[in-house]
Amino acid sequence: NGTELQYELALILNRAGHLDEALERYSELLEEDSKHIASLYDRGEILLIQGQYAAAELDLRQLEVLKPDVWVVHFRLAEVAAYQANASAFEQQILEALRDGFSLSLLAESGEHWHNWANDPSLGLILKQLFLLYGSEAQWLQLQHY
Repeated sequence: NGTELQYELALILNRAGHLDEALERYSELLEEDSKHIASLYDRGEILLIQGQYAAAELDLRQLEVLKPDVWVVHFRLAEVAAYQANASAFEQQILEALRDGFSLSLLAESGEHWHNWANDPSLGLILKQLFLLYGSEAQWLQLQHY
């Protein structure tokens, strides 16, 4: 299948760190098949990494419609909201991710940006409440002190 071959090429470029080239391939593939799940996710993730939050959110929102019960989509949307300092959307997306099987224990391994958000006055308060409700104080302290 040509679509899958095109996706594999984009994925190889992505994993090799050639993000601009991978982004171009994902975009070409999505022009042919706008509902290609893996390409939407991967392109959204690259856009998020590159700081193109509005564009990343568009891909992830489309993916959310196609696959509403996948926690990683909500996790990435929470990251978009955090980068945009949108505390209410951040909280909503983390709660959706938890509903769909996400574990707060993964946050300690999710990068320095989560540590920074744990120490943010608004986002940190949300995270602390979630950890105390759905996780543990030890996990919260681990994230906070990364």
